This record gives sequence, C-alpha cells and structure tokens, in this order.
Amino acid sequence: MRKSKIFIYLALFSFIIPTLLFGQKYFNTITLVNDSGENAFVKVVGPMELQVEVPKKKNVSVNVSAGTYYILVRYGNNPKNYSFTKGYPFIINQTEKEYTAITITLNKTVGGNYNSNPSTSEEFNKGEKVITDSSSVIIPLSEQYSNDPGLKDNEILITTIPLGLKIYLAPDKDSLKSTLISSNLQIQSSNNLIDSSNFKGYSPLVLKDIKPGKYLLAVEPVKIIDDKLKLSDIDESMKPSALVSTDVFPNMTANLKKGMYGAIVYSYEKSSVKGERIIILSVPHELPITKMEQYYPSSEKFVFDDVELKKEIKKSGFSTKEINKATELLHRGGKIRLNGKEVSLFIEIQNNGSWRIGTLQRTKNQD
Repeated sequence: MRKSKIFIYLALFSFIIPTLLFGQKYFNTITLVNDSGENAFVKVVGPMELQVEVPKKKNVSVNVSAGTYYILVRYGNNPKNYSFTKGYPFIINQTEKEYTAITITLNKTVGGNYNSNPSTSEEFNKGEKVITDSSSVIIPLSEQYSNDPGLKDNEILITTIPLGLKIYLAPDKDSLKSTLISSNLQIQSSNNLIDSSNFKGYSPLVLKDIKPGKYLLAVEPVKIIDDKLKLSDIDESMKPSALVSTDVFPNMTANLKKGMYGAIVYSYEKSSVKGERIIILSVPHELPITKMEQYYPSSEKFVFDDVELKKEIKKSGFSTKEINKATELLHRGGKIRLNGKEVSLFIEIQNNGSWRIGTLQRTKNQD
C-alpha cells in the first residue's frame, strides 16, 4: 500500500461578532464539521480542555473561553486502524462586546489550508494541559463532570454562569478594602482590584496557593444596572462590595434608557486550607428560571437526588414547570436563582451531592 502524508483539512473561518454582553449567543464557539467520511474523536486543547465525538457527516459545537487552542483528532472506529493528527494553534479572541466563532471542517486531504501533522496514539491519549499563568491551572476533563472537582489544599475553583468571564483576585488589604453595598448605591469609576496584576484568567479556572484569609474577587464584564435602572447581574448569595463602571450613567429619558456594564467586586473569605469551589451567578437579576437556559453549560456536570430537592423547592410555592427547569439547570451549572413573588431561592449543589438553599425576601418596590 502506498503511504502518503495525510493532513487534516480545516476550513477555518474566524469572525468577530458584535453583541450585547449577555445576548442569546454570547459565548465563543468552535464548530466541528466532520466531512472526513469517518467518525472522529476530537480533543480541543487550550485554556479549556474539551473532548467531543463528531460522527461522520455531523456537526458539533462547543463553547470556549478566550485563548490559544489546537486540536488533536483520532479517526476511525477500529483501534487497529486509528489514524491521528495534531493541528497548529489558533486564537480565540474576546473583548467586552465581541466574541469569536470558528468553524473547523474535518476533512482528510493532502495540502489542506490549516497546517497539521500526523500524530500518534501516545500523544493523543496523553493530551496536554495548558497553564495560563503561575497561579492558575486548567481543570482536567475527568474532574469537570463531577460534583467534587478534586481540589487540593489552598486551591479554589471559580466558575461563573455564564462561563468565560474575567476573574480578578487579591488579598483584601487596606488599599483595596471596600464596604458592603448598601441601599445607597455608588458606582465607582475605578477600583484597585481591576488591574492586570490581579487578573487571573477566564472562568472556569483553578487558582493555587490561596491561603485562608480575606480576599476581594471581581467578575467582569457584567451588566450592573439593567434597562429599568435596577441592579442586574449580581449574585446576592455572595457578598457584593463594589460596582465598577466607566460608563456614563444611563440616560433617564424613557425612550433611551439603557443598562450599565462593568465589574462586580465580592468579598470572599477562605476559612480553611481545604480546597473550595465558588460558583458566581451573573445572569439578569429579575429573569425567570424558565428563561435562564442560554446562560448555562449544555452538559450535565452535577449529580443529586432530583426527587428530594423538588420536594424542598415545592414548599416555597413554585410551579412544576419552574421546579423542573431549576433542577435541570442545577445539573448543568450547580447553582441557580429562582425568583418568586415573595421570596427568591438561591440553591447550590455541594461536592457530596447535597444542596444549600438560601432565601431572599422580596418587597413590592423590588418588582
């Protein structure tokens, strides 16, 4: 049999799409189109590590954070006849108002326009873990789909809903200290925490060497004031301590009301050396649970007793439709806010499959 050098042909179309920060299609996407005639198993390697099966003549899309990626591909159904390739790096760009969508067509051919090289089963099975900086590490795939992420001492896993937001962290020293947000809301034009020296990466990420103590943790970009001039994407189950925005305050004319985008700073205290998970909700404040699906990961990562939790939620007077959607999103993201007429629930799944429920009383002038 004549041997020839095989390239993986990738029709690589990259384009930046302007969008409002939390539009329907906010996340960066990589769409894999399998035109090879064989089933493919693809590893996307970069700031996020993903593994996905792409059957022949099928398309599969994955959401990723910004950064540099490459792909490892295994073709075939029979281990005796597998073939492997490794692609060259490509870049996913993301700004506060833009995201990147890339389509990669898997098509074995000679002389494709996306540079790649033949690979081996050893390289494919080993994969490569990319470390973005000395203080963060990517979550191994085997740990992404588990309640317990297997964190070591003095590690924290920060996840946001939606994924891909910027994370800032620094000790809560006098130069950074903020007071908890009160009813007299003041929006700062700057904050010492929102600085490149405190930027840790995009969620989800694991931070190492975070010893017990008080910290400030910021999430950016988020909508901090909604179109009705009320607090928007703030996780009230945490301790918000500052709102930061360089926007001009929203125009008060009814026809021209708009939201305000910026960053939210939370006070966070690590109480022990044991590893901790932090899930931060950054979804519109008054959004009903039935309309939150677009902000959550597509795959289920959390396991718990649906029947028992549904009984707990039902006690607060929510409908069957709301309860079913709440448990679905908890399987996918591990944390929800469930808005009711008199009370809102914050529910978060713990590592052992139990849950933590907090309540927020609502008054008439909040609606």
